[in-house]
Amino acid sequence: NIAKSNEPQVDWHEVWKSSPECGVIQDLVDRKSVDGFGVLVPESVEAVEFESRYATTRSTQMKQVIHRALRMAWRTPEYNLTRFLLALFQAIVLGFAFFQIKLNQDGSQLIAGVLFLSGISGSMSMNNVIAPLMAARPVFYRELASGLYSEIVYHTATGLAEIPFVILA
Repeated sequence: NIAKSNEPQVDWHEVWKSSPECGVIQDLVDRKSVDGFGVLVPESVEAVEFESRYATTRSTQMKQVIHRALRMAWRTPEYNLTRFLLALFQAIVLGFAFFQIKLNQDGSQLIAGVLFLSGISGSMSMNNVIAPLMAARPVFYRELASGLYSEIVYHTATGLAEIPFVILA
């Protein structure tokens, strides 16, 4: 049995800490400075200062991200078909709910209930957007880390890009 061998156990952490290679690496790290993004920079390099974290203005970021979100939505016809069919089904159900409602007290209560149902079904249809956004999530995190755009620009642009497709559906 290997676990019960009589050989002494080696503490590899202590072996590394006492090695000359560890001392060389530690000296190298101590001689470097760290910039704002956690990157080791030699002391001989001057720090570069920028006015903003992003290379472009917020309006340029918004324009580019809206354009990309519209293209992404256009290139997913199964998502648009699902959205259209769901809207059609909800319209038929709500249309039958309003069919021949009398304009009295009972009818006004039914109208209030159907309006509530239409709000609930509209908010339930927002669940359809989860799948495409989950597919775009790794790209979002990579581009966010590289400083391509800010979070508010991405979320606002994807929301604005959904509006034409919601109106068409």
